[in-house]
Order: sequence, then C-alpha cells, then structure tokens
Amino acid sequence: MGDIHLTESTEKSKNANTSRPESASSSDRPLAVVFDFDGTLYDKHGFVKYVIGRNIIHWKLLISERRTRRSFHGRFFPSREAYYEAFFSTLAKNAFRSVKYAQRWYIKKYKPSLTHILEKHFSLREGFNEFFHYCNKSGIMVVLYSDYEIDERRMAAIGADSKAFDYLLAAPDFGGLKPSGQAFSLALKKIGRKPSEVLFVGDSIECDGGVARNTGCRYMDVREFIGSDLFLASQHPEN
Repeated sequence: MGDIHLTESTEKSKNANTSRPESASSSDRPLAVVFDFDGTLYDKHGFVKYVIGRNIIHWKLLISERRTRRSFHGRFFPSREAYYEAFFSTLAKNAFRSVKYAQRWYIKKYKPSLTHILEKHFSLREGFNEFFHYCNKSGIMVVLYSDYEIDERRMAAIGADSKAFDYLLAAPDFGGLKPSGQAFSLALKKIGRKPSEVLFVGDSIECDGGVARNTGCRYMDVREFIGSDLFLASQHPEN
C-alpha cells in the first residue's frame, strides 16, 4: 500500500508543566486531564446529519467507514502502520473500491469535510478554553485523545486553543481505537503519567469510559464534568 499521509499525534511537551498543583484543596486533583474530542469538547448533536449531507455522493465509502470503525473498536495492532493498513484494506473491501481509492477519499475528501462541518456548525463548549488555561497555570497536564487524527486546524474549527494542550494524541498512533487499554497504556507512557494520576473526560461510557476502565484511570462524563468542582474552579479562579 502507498504512503499514508495522516497527521500524527502532536507533542507539545516543552510547554508541559508536570509539577503537582500546590493548592490546599488539590489533594485529589488529577495531574492530567485527558479529553475525548467529538461530543466532549463540543456538543455533536446533528453532526451525523451534516456528515451524510456532505459526503452523500460517496455513500458507499461513508457507510463502510462507519462499519469499519465500529468493527475496529477495542482491537489492538502492533503499530500505527499495521492499524492503518488493516483499516484502509477493510474500508476498501466493504465499499468495493481499491485501497488506493479508499485512502485518497478518506484523506482528501472525508477528513477535510469534517473540519468544514465543524467550522460552519459547531463550537467549543462554554468555559472550556478557560479550563485549559486554568490547568496550564495550575500544573495540570491537558491532553486530547481521539480515535480520529486531530490537528491544530480541527481544534481551531471549534474555537479550541490547541496551544493550551500538552499533547494532541490519536489512538491509532498507539495501535488501536478506544476502548483499547493496550493502546491507551502506551499513550500514558508517552505523556509520563500513571493511570491513578489521570482523569479521562468523555461522552461515551462504552468507548471513553471503557478505555479509562481498562487502564485504571478515573472517568467522568462531560455533562458531569461541567458541574464538577474542578471545572467550576476554573470559571472563577482565585486572584
């Protein structure tokens, strides 16, 4: 198969503050908060409708992408290359297309369409940039962990300040989609955190909650997180 030109996980460790927050009330605070992207950083209600409308001409590939992704949930591959080779092979087979054609569609058509949809119809949840900056000042690492390749442009599409993140990580780069505990364990090694030090915030108990459960991290649904003491503290920081 030809070269796969996808955005790899982005590391910004030079900006990471790895010290523990010194607030007197921070004894149970995480050293890192890991966020899912779709449905977590923004409310994705209506997203599927826009994706279908934008890609209807390639409906066979679109259906195949969804089926392929679902069938890959939790599977672990020995490398990023092994994952993408299997992913594009399955995507092409299910859509009755060549691997080269399926790969070109995914990279040149499908991925850009997602960014366009986000720019036009969706925005970051209220107060989240404030939370990211609060973490930066408090010594809490901010990490993105998504089943999709998320780059700075896609973050900017919803108004998220990607510079506030220490890492933008894609699960496939570690060998598998959520809820693969093996893949996320490798991601934890990359960011230098133990499971007990991490809070995973997501919108899917099956995928996001599953990856946290499979690695021993704490998990919080985004709707619960918005009402948590940690998040509320960031909205009214002490001077």
